Amino acid sequence: MAFDRNAFVRAAWLAYTTRRLTLRGQRLTATGYLLARAMLRRAGKVTGQLWPSRCTLALDLGISDRTVERQHAIMRDLGLIAWQQRRGRRARHDTNLYTLLSPKPSKNLRESICDSSGNILSDGGRKALAKLAEWGGGTAEDVLSWLSTPKMAV
Repeated sequence: MAFDRNAFVRAAWLAYTTRRLTLRGQRLTATGYLLARAMLRRAGKVTGQLWPSRCTLALDLGISDRTVERQHAIMRDLGLIAWQQRRGRRARHDTNLYTLLSPKPSKNLRESICDSSGNILSDGGRKALAKLAEWGGGTAEDVLSWLSTPKMAV
């Protein structure tokens, strides 16, 4: 099966924008998203495999290799990458072989403020509307009615 580059980018962007937590309570940061994009540029188009060192990736982005290591762990926990440590002839750690994964979308995950029918707000949508209303000095119902009212062209 060929590597789906677009699915990888969508999954990385979704993990960054929705701030999904890993099992250890970590989140993909903007640096992690940029690292995912840098890895995608180096990956094989069919297999999604690459083998640069952490130092090389760090130099590409101008960050530390420790930051690359932390973001790799988060991406692994999110299911975006897998890696295998390869050994040289003298049994020392030689290189890592990274594989970018094309995750399957979750069927029960809501990514919008409405459910699939478009009528009922999800929990995240209620929180977003409450925050927007708080900023505007109104209520969530006011914001919802304003969003759903068709606007006339000026």
